[in-house]
Amino acid sequence: DASPQSAQVQKYDKGIRVALADREAYPDDPNVRRKLVQALLDGHEYPVAFEEAQKLRELEPNSGKDLELLGHACFGLGLFDEAAACFNEARKLEPSSDSVWWLAYILNARGNTVQARHVLAAEVNKGNREWRIIKLLIDTTPSSEDQIRIIEAYHKSVPGDAEAALVGPDLHNGTYHRGY
Repeated sequence: DASPQSAQVQKYDKGIRVALADREAYPDDPNVRRKLVQALLDGHEYPVAFEEAQKLRELEPNSGKDLELLGHACFGLGLFDEAAACFNEARKLEPSSDSVWWLAYILNARGNTVQARHVLAAEVNKGNREWRIIKLLIDTTPSSEDQIRIIEAYHKSVPGDAEAALVGPDLHNGTYHRGY
């Protein structure tokens, strides 16, 4: 099959095979394990990625990045509470926009919008102006007046294309709307 999907699967398979061979040669090297977990996640091999991420956590229990990998494996398996716990702990160990965004995304998707908004607002108050953080903050804000205030406060600090993504398709006749 010469479809783009089969080429993608072959690419992932090769990446996984290489990462597995590296792990066999260097079983206690955390960087080799990280590459394997990432290859498994890229290939949607979540059960094996979960197992390998747990082993990686044993090698380096205080790594926020490794907790993020475990969180992605949990998310892929549908273990959303466990994924949120991983991302929450990861942001405490090594604060990153990725762990904050994923934690807030899961909280919001699970119906805990107030807590998601709190996590995002705390991140923005620390100075994070990454557009996906601000966009999710807007999406978790129920009042359109408050959404407009957020857009007005932060749209100039969001770079180039991200600014267009932040306000572009939702701006209608000069007013912000949710598209429904």
